[in-house]
Amino acid sequence: MSLIDNIHNMTNAELNGLAKNRYIPEDIQLAIEAHPYRLAKQHLSWNQGITPKVAEKLWDRKGFVLKCNLVSQGKYTGQPEKYRELYADHGRRIMRGSWWRFSSVFLQSHRWESGADYTPSDIIDKIYDSLISDDSPLGGSHGCSQYFFKNSMRKIVEHSNCSIETAVKISATTEVPEVRKAAFDKIAKLS
Repeated sequence: MSLIDNIHNMTNAELNGLAKNRYIPEDIQLAIEAHPYRLAKQHLSWNQGITPKVAEKLWDRKGFVLKCNLVSQGKYTGQPEKYRELYADHGRRIMRGSWWRFSSVFLQSHRWESGADYTPSDIIDKIYDSLISDDSPLGGSHGCSQYFFKNSMRKIVEHSNCSIETAVKISATTEVPEVRKAAFDKIAKLS
């Protein structure tokens, strides 16, 4: 009795556990990817051990959750076009739905994720422009809390790929002293 022949017989808990296992071979990963249970696919997209072939199959699925997981996990660090595709196709929707997810994909990596460190500078610039615009999914700088806006600007200016142009814009427009100081520090570093 082989494992791959019984994937369709597994309970959801068994599928989730298997999808989280970093050491499963590609054929098992592909079988989980083909299984209709969506949460198992999410666990697979967070898995550090998935192969590039499985990552591509997950990327090709509808929606943005699996794509966000793959980018935030660092599966596409050398492929800036994947970041651009995700931002162009789903950026506003992700920003409106879950700022935490948006931030962890594009702006700030956590110790268990590395993908946000590789966001191209043109996307960082677009995020800034989107946040300050009046038609922002978050209502512009007046539509969100001061705390939220301050932290968003800080994450943008502290990002390693923040351009000098965006840092200058932030330094000239923000009224929050710590964000202005971070913007000036970025300008000094990039000059």
